[in-house]
Amino acid sequence: MPTTPNNPRIFRQLLVRNITFPLALGVVSAALFVGLVLYLLAAMSVVERTDQVIARAYAVQKQDLNMESSLRGFLLNGDSRFLAPYEQSKVDIASSVEQLREMIHANPAQIQRIERILGLQEQWNRYAVEQIAIKRDNPSYNIGAQLEEGRQLKQSVRDEFDAFIDTERRLR
Repeated sequence: MPTTPNNPRIFRQLLVRNITFPLALGVVSAALFVGLVLYLLAAMSVVERTDQVIARAYAVQKQDLNMESSLRGFLLNGDSRFLAPYEQSKVDIASSVEQLREMIHANPAQIQRIERILGLQEQWNRYAVEQIAIKRDNPSYNIGAQLEEGRQLKQSVRDEFDAFIDTERRLR
């Protein structure tokens, strides 16, 4: 039997070797490339979500700091204008925490941490209301020893926020 390309068996071998095999290899390479792109897009989505959670946590922490600073300003000089940021942050922080909670709904450990933060914040809010009432009743009131209670509560809130943010960074 002659070995010419006109022979159907030899033509089929040449076709497989020169066209079909490289074409199949190209299709497999393209599929791997598409799979890699999809994996990278999913990874970017996770990183973007954690960045959004961290940004929201920082915003809540800033509102918390506004409340503390406003209270301190009021207690130092008795001017009610210092309480405006306190009152605004008190309203804003509730919706911000709810948004944060929705963002982390799939992470029970972070939800528990947010619940601890809310509990500590509620204790501090009671402390703040008490201190405001005392200062309004007695303008010459000097906070003195009671300052430590509020400071400890706020430090606990900051520690919980730090742990929350560290956990989110690790999830990246």
